[in-house]
Amino acid sequence: LAWYHIGDKPTLLANMAGALAPGGRLYVEDIYALAPLETARERHLLENELYGRELPTRAYYVDALAAAGFVDVSFEDVTPDWRRLTVARAAKYLSERDAHVAVHGE
Repeated sequence: LAWYHIGDKPTLLANMAGALAPGGRLYVEDIYALAPLETARERHLLENELYGRELPTRAYYVDALAAAGFVDVSFEDVTPDWRRLTVARAAKYLSERDAHVAVHGE
């Protein structure tokens, strides 16, 4: 589930909290804004490249989870790990681009 695609996050979180058995746990892995998106270019990339509605901050997610009734909320930033992975994937794709285009077209 990519939460940044969901417009009504409070309802999503309330439904998730209600669906869990007592003592149940929720694990979420999603992108978030390291800082609020401020420029038109940043918003354009989110909407047109990631097809996201909004990109909440870490504080928003923690507060929204607590407001929905989740307790013991923890948040681990794995940005460095994902950055390494995506840089490597992009480099691999670019090195094999001609093969991809030959199979899938431009």
